[in-house]
This record gives sequence, structure tokens and C-alpha cells, in this order.
Amino acid sequence: MLIQRNMNKASLWILQLRTIWFNYDGNNETWLAKNEKIIYYLSYHNMRYFPKISRGSIYLSPVNPEDYEIFTKRWNDSNITDMLWASQDIITLNYMRGNIDKNKNWEYEFGIIKKDWDKLLWNITLNRIDHINQTANLWIVIWDINEHNKWYGTDAINALLSYAFNTLNMYSIYLSVREYNTKAIACYTKCWFKKIGTRHHCTYYNWERYNKFLMEILKPDWQKKNKEILNTKW
Repeated sequence: MLIQRNMNKASLWILQLRTIWFNYDGNNETWLAKNEKIIYYLSYHNMRYFPKISRGSIYLSPVNPEDYEIFTKRWNDSNITDMLWASQDIITLNYMRGNIDKNKNWEYEFGIIKKDWDKLLWNITLNRIDHINQTANLWIVIWDINEHNKWYGTDAINALLSYAFNTLNMYSIYLSVREYNTKAIACYTKCWFKKIGTRHHCTYYNWERYNKFLMEILKPDWQKKNKEILNTKW
């Protein structure tokens, strides 16, 4: 089925797959590890992405509605949703398909795509957009936990901040994060977000109560930080 679905766009990859198939050594784990890139390409190449904003080793693409099955799977993975305070939700395929279509009218949502082989890593969104007061909320979700700690999140946030401040003419971008999500806090801090407030004991998770931090970055601060980087002599 996969080969038939992608025959018109991936004939070279199919030939490579045939080659590695004939060289199969009987060890499934070894074979999958060596050929993950080809297998992923054949499986998802029909889900096309379009570079809108590029930075480092990733680019941001408009969300592909055909990814709703991937989103549904991830939204039902407690390893991901525990960090988002969303494990109580039960997400169905029909709900996710409709939600993608609904959200496109009132927010800027992008897939975070790995450049080297067009792999969907995460999603990042600007929502609660107030064009009059020039403010918006930033929201990012980590889909692929195997891609943590590789600067993809930092690159994606900085790419979206550039789009928000330079293209959409926003002045303030804000977000909220629970105190136990230390990886996210470290990532936001690298992107120059500052903590501006705390909601105390507002989250109950794993038999404990936690605070929620409010963080923000203003356009002048972002411009100053980027100017400092550009003027730094390495």
C-alpha cells in the first residue's frame, strides 16, 4: 500500500528500499534503525509541508490537515499530555479533523518540520491574537520525545517570534507554563522570555499542587537581544 501510494513521487526511494530489503540480515531492530529515514519518507511523503519560516535545522509550515491521525495519536499519549495538563481529554479522529479546520480561521498554527527529511516534530501556535493591542499567546507542543534537547524548540520559537514581531506587528508575546515542566521553562528562558507573574497552587498533578508561571517577551527586548547576537564577534 505504501509503495502504491507514493510510486509517482518516490521511485528512487523504492529502489533503495528494495536494495536494503534484499540485504535484510534477519534482525528487525537493526534493519529498522538503519533504514528509518527511507521508511518514514515512504510512509509520510504524501503529507506535504511548505516552508513558511526557516531557522537553523527546522522550518515552520502551515499545518497539513492530513496529519490529523498523527495529532490524535499524540494527544492521547500521556507522556506528552501530562506536561500540557490535557491528559483528562479524550481526543477522537473526528474531533481532531474538525478542530484543525476550525482553528485555521483564528490563529496562526504551524508544524515544526525537520529540514533534512521533512519530518514533523512539533506544533507551534500564536493564538488569542489581539491586533488592536498587538498581543498574542504562544503555545508549543512536543510531539516527538526522541527529538528533545536538540535546539529544535528554541529555533522554532525564535522563528515564530520573528514572524510575530516583524510580519504581524505584534508588541507582546506571552505564555503560561507549569512549574514542573522544567524543560519548557529552560527553553523559554533561552528565547529571552521573562517571568512576569505566578498563579499559586493552581495545578493539581500526580498528588501534588503546583504553581503556574506567566512569561512574556516584548518587541523592543527581542530586537535588542537579536541585535546583540548579530554584533557578537565569535
